[in-house]
Amino acid sequence: MVPELRRLSKSSKLYQDLRDAFHDSWRHSEKQATVKSIYHVIETDLDESNQGQRFKEYCRRGGSKYKRRYHGTRRACLVGETGQVLEPCDNSECGVCGILKNSFKIPRESGGSMFGSGVYSTTISSKADMFAKNHHIHSTLHAVFICRVVTNRPQYLQHPDNYRTQPDPGFDSVEAVTLRDGGSVAYPKTIVYREDAIVPFAVVMYTRQGWMP
Repeated sequence: MVPELRRLSKSSKLYQDLRDAFHDSWRHSEKQATVKSIYHVIETDLDESNQGQRFKEYCRRGGSKYKRRYHGTRRACLVGETGQVLEPCDNSECGVCGILKNSFKIPRESGGSMFGSGVYSTTISSKADMFAKNHHIHSTLHAVFICRVVTNRPQYLQHPDNYRTQPDPGFDSVEAVTLRDGGSVAYPKTIVYREDAIVPFAVVMYTRQGWMP
């Protein structure tokens, strides 16, 4: 079962809270975003889905706590342009719809990412926007996921580790230390190495000005 995400009413408090949080966490002054719509998961659908159940079980084992993070990825269809429900496509090149249907998948290859093969997310919406690319489509809208992530015992790393496949024993995630604190990244990154440690629960559709299309 694929959890259904429905468009929130702009007058709802949930919509306004998520919109304001997205705008408030935007840190790149050279570009601006305007939220146009937000789709939110039907919680009962998520609870009954495989991805929701595995996340809930992993979260329970970790103390039943999770944090909110943003994740940007490639969009190769017009999902989110219109309609009250997100209807994922079958294009294998569409990262957005792949996540909508199957949640997150850990890349099999290691060495291609800064902290190895994991699922990357961030507290900074404009950082997630850097990965929210439109692929072979003409659209002014972009999509960023809002996710629940289990990161209660993070391992703080100052330097890249391209071949890492898990945090060290005793940790459940990796947090990249920022340049300001002696690390190697400009903006925070959270990396988890388990597919059940992260689950999407909302999609923000927005327009962007001041950067690449």
